[in-house]
Amino acid sequence: MKITYWRNTILRLSTTISLALLCYTSAHQIPRTETGEIKRSAAAVRQYKKTTGFPKGRPGYEIDHITPLHKGGCDSQENMQWLTIEDHRKKTGREQ
Repeated sequence: MKITYWRNTILRLSTTISLALLCYTSAHQIPRTETGEIKRSAAAVRQYKKTTGFPKGRPGYEIDHITPLHKGGCDSQENMQWLTIEDHRKKTGREQ
């Protein structure tokens, strides 16, 4: 029982550390436009749509970054969620 607990704890920590490193690495490699704006990864968005079962998009919803890219969030599926258009606008307004 104790071995299983520690194994699971180590696996959770390993996953957390891997995601943190992924976000840290991708945050420093995010491509920017000539004006300095962050470019979103079209490939990551396509993959998220496929993974969530909406390859052509979800009517009435938009994809949101849970932690905004400009605040260090990574452009990966783990940092994406579907929000209604209205909720996405509200959240984006609060994050500015």
